[in-house]
Amino acid sequence: MKKSWFNFFRNLLLSAGLQLVLVSSQAEARSPISNVVVFGEGAYLTSSGDSQPWAQTFPSEEDLRIKPDSGDSYRIGVSVEFENKLDLTAKFTGISSDSISDSAVGTRRDPLYTIFGPNYQTFYTVGSAAVSSTHRIVDLEIGRTRDLFCRRCSSPSGTVRPFLGVRFLDSEQTTRTEMIYLPLPFYTAHETHKSVFRGVGPSFGADIRRYLSSRWDFRARAAGAVLFGDLRTTNSVTGGLAGFPGTSTTEISRTAYSLEAELALAREIPLRRSKIDIAFGYRLDAFHQVLDTTSETTITGGTFGNSLEDQIFHGPFIRLALSHRVSR
Repeated sequence: MKKSWFNFFRNLLLSAGLQLVLVSSQAEARSPISNVVVFGEGAYLTSSGDSQPWAQTFPSEEDLRIKPDSGDSYRIGVSVEFENKLDLTAKFTGISSDSISDSAVGTRRDPLYTIFGPNYQTFYTVGSAAVSSTHRIVDLEIGRTRDLFCRRCSSPSGTVRPFLGVRFLDSEQTTRTEMIYLPLPFYTAHETHKSVFRGVGPSFGADIRRYLSSRWDFRARAAGAVLFGDLRTTNSVTGGLAGFPGTSTTEISRTAYSLEAELALAREIPLRRSKIDIAFGYRLDAFHQVLDTTSETTITGGTFGNSLEDQIFHGPFIRLALSHRVSR
């Protein structure tokens, strides 16, 4: 795993560094810096997976389903804009969420347990699960802003900013489950399933701005990335008679994909040589095939989860940006 970390950071730094050096040198030669923008963002997100562990049918009369996750996200970054409308942007995004399932009680018949008496042939199972996930994202982008004109407009009606970049993703999800078999109170087990993906790859997308007035505008963003990396999965079981203690770890190469989109309403507040930008909107962050949530033990009596797990986060956000004009 240490080698994978080294390869990821090496590829990220080499590609991003070369990209920034080449573009910044060309941009500086052709056009001086016009603005420096520093921004921060906070969001309240709800998340879901296409097949969370224990979200499928539990071996009982009812399903043990994990409630939708609720969590938060923050984003910080800086952008350097040039007079020729080229820009270099670097940002860091953190996403975290937690959820706890409802406890489920089910029945199961097994002739094996008649050795404890006839009433033990049908026994009861109590199960619960808790899931926590964390996603850390680094984006380096190169974009160019162009004016948009309508047919009857003499001045620009908005802007579009296509961009290319590099994205680094570090995703981690931990699922903790507890099983208690009754009427044997010692027949319990605790299982911890941890899945970690780290990858890097190219990103692309566009930002669109539509002017509503001299101070208000509508904004939209869509972007995607292809991420090449490693997926490490660890499954640990501890418990009593039924616990079958043990730990298993697997590591494979994985290609994952990410998608982001947002809609926002923004207002600019001009200052002397700067301006403050406040945006309110709704955003979506989706990660495809980023985790392995498969859980298979003799305790659960089957396989749960998905080896190609998707993670989707969406919710409202607020962004604050300060733009300072450098050139006179």
